[in-house]
Amino acid sequence: MFMFHSAEMLGLIAIALGIMLVVWALRNEGNSTGLSKVFGWLIVIIGVLGELCSTYYSIKYWYAGYFQMPMIQGEAFIFHTAQMLSLVAIALGIILVVWASRNEGLGISLAKVFGWLIILFAILGMICSGYYATVYWYKGYIQTPASMHMTMPHQTSSQNQPSNQ
Repeated sequence: MFMFHSAEMLGLIAIALGIMLVVWALRNEGNSTGLSKVFGWLIVIIGVLGELCSTYYSIKYWYAGYFQMPMIQGEAFIFHTAQMLSLVAIALGIILVVWASRNEGLGISLAKVFGWLIILFAILGMICSGYYATVYWYKGYIQTPASMHMTMPHQTSSQNQPSNQ
């Protein structure tokens, strides 16, 4: 679950940076910005396609019941990573909106729209991650390292020893 949120937030960050690159290239047209514009659009397109793909597979996994409990040990750290990436995505979205609000010209409306979308999706991702972290914690799936060690099944060496029968 939290790996999905981390991937989504990284995608939003990439899209925000791609939009910034495109708008910068549009505003400085003719100053050898063609390569910047091409790469900016590639980043945006690949970022949007990656977001759609991640969302599609996360919905499939959710319907299959894979998000009912954490799948790997240390999931709490991945939750915190997802939350921090959400904060970075929100910050970049706000920077994009504020920057676009103070400027005029080509690409500014594109920057405003994508900035608000990035802010919205990042906040929704934070809420969703927070919900699942709370559910996992309440069910006892997220434990402290000491209690995880105490509850891990220990294998005995009696399986390898010959029996005396």
